[in-house]
Amino acid sequence: MDIDTAKIRFKNYLESSGYAASTIECYSVYLGYFLDYLRKIEVMDLKQVTNETIRTYQLLVADMAIAEETKGMRLRPVKRLFGWLLDTHRLLLDPTEKIRETNRQNRTLPPVLTVAEMRLLLEQPNLSLRMQIRDRAIMETLYSSGIRLNELVQLTVHDVDLKDKVLHIRKGKGNRQRVVPSAAMRPRI
Repeated sequence: MDIDTAKIRFKNYLESSGYAASTIECYSVYLGYFLDYLRKIEVMDLKQVTNETIRTYQLLVADMAIAEETKGMRLRPVKRLFGWLLDTHRLLLDPTEKIRETNRQNRTLPPVLTVAEMRLLLEQPNLSLRMQIRDRAIMETLYSSGIRLNELVQLTVHDVDLKDKVLHIRKGKGNRQRVVPSAAMRPRI
């Protein structure tokens, strides 16, 4: 299958399978890097891609000065593409079969603020100014509930349940809904 046609059909498959728009966009960008690599080595049909082609690309990615998770994202859509081609009987063999993605469990977590540092941060807004009261409320909500920034932006007044002290996240990651407790809604001592 022609590489450009494959990219379009794979994107259509992702959309029809309910993948998030951000995931589809991310896959498209990183798959584009792989397809550019194939053009560079003059491979225009995915049936010509071998395990050696994939291994060489994997080595190129491994040598890049980018984060491990980004390296994994350069390979993940390639594996998904060939998995889809195999599942839809467009290919008989999967050239990515022995390729291992970066293990997400091995990634390091970013540093976390101490309680003292968080208190200091929360004390920064000048609460005599309206906008800084808002800023303090945003910081306390993010800190106490652990919700994502995008989820905070989507919140409305109707998503706050003061009685049960919870937030209703209606447009979470993957368009999923959930309820999270919020310590920020507890009365201060």
